[in-house]
Amino acid sequence: MFFLLSPFTIFALMSFKFKQFSLQDTHSAMKVGTDGVLLGAWAYIPGEGRILDVGCGSGIIALMCAQRSSKEVAIEAIEIDAGAAKDALANFNNSAWHDRINLICADFRSYASTCSVRYNAIISNPPFFKDSLKPGNKSREIARHTDSLEYDDLFNGCGKILAENGKISLITTWESYGDIAKAATENRMFLYRRTDVFTTAEEKFPKRVLTEWSRTPTDYIWNSITINTALGTYSEEYKNIVGDFYINM
Repeated sequence: MFFLLSPFTIFALMSFKFKQFSLQDTHSAMKVGTDGVLLGAWAYIPGEGRILDVGCGSGIIALMCAQRSSKEVAIEAIEIDAGAAKDALANFNNSAWHDRINLICADFRSYASTCSVRYNAIISNPPFFKDSLKPGNKSREIARHTDSLEYDDLFNGCGKILAENGKISLITTWESYGDIAKAATENRMFLYRRTDVFTTAEEKFPKRVLTEWSRTPTDYIWNSITINTALGTYSEEYKNIVGDFYINM
């Protein structure tokens, strides 16, 4: 069962300020971090139609999509945790795009099974961890661990509501990439674009992997970026991706 949340009037003290919006994550188990910002800046944005942010947390990716897209694009953000949904609703209502972002508090699997809407882009920073030690906080467990949304469930649900020419954009750990790729293949989704993210040039394996999937098989684009230079400053390639959002970058 899912429902639309009603706006509330008290907006908590801002925790983060970006160039075109502010955001707080007081009630969210998973706080704003580099993963969400990277995905929000990198993900495919259609010229028109609809975008769905799956597991939106405090709403950072949905807000970034609103900044990057035209007024012809409607954005919906789905979140199962009530605390995170409370933060997201406040952040949306206090943004310049409050009339373009709709929050849905629901389980994605239930939503996808009954939804009649088709999305031109689906974006998700999904749970990373599987069969690992749980942190003991229920909301944080839901946000971090795949028990609440298996990768197969994610791609199965996306397959039901993705438009024919739509794209799915994700960020995952290097260790989880194989599971993501397996689930995508089993649900007839094909890799369209991939960017490996290294913290420093000395790392043997990337810390994160950004991927984009479509219904049509194709020769995919594969590149990499490094966040920090040898001097400990942000690299130009990283700044080119997220520079429209961070202040003083």
